[in-house]
Amino acid sequence: MSFKEVADIASYQSDSLSYMKQLRQYAGAVIIKLTEGSESGSAYFNPKAPTQVANAFKVFPTVGVYHYFLGNSQNMGIMIRSMKLSGFTKRYGHLVWIKQRSV
Repeated sequence: MSFKEVADIASYQSDSLSYMKQLRQYAGAVIIKLTEGSESGSAYFNPKAPTQVANAFKVFPTVGVYHYFLGNSQNMGIMIRSMKLSGFTKRYGHLVWIKQRSV
């Protein structure tokens, strides 16, 4: 089955495996909000992201994470370090990082 749709999820969505399996019916990949940086420099981290990423890899061949960039964010470095430590590689510029499951 081939899909062009990508599911965009954040902390207000479930991190369960059953939720990921439901999404797979409609999307071929998932991208997860990992961090957010505001103009004031606050460093938000999606508390569900570790479980969302782990369960997404059990279901999707391609999993991405992103930083929600707000203007003068001082936290881009935090996000990049987090992504590298998680095994993601940079693609398509600085804001989209992808990790593909070996099939």
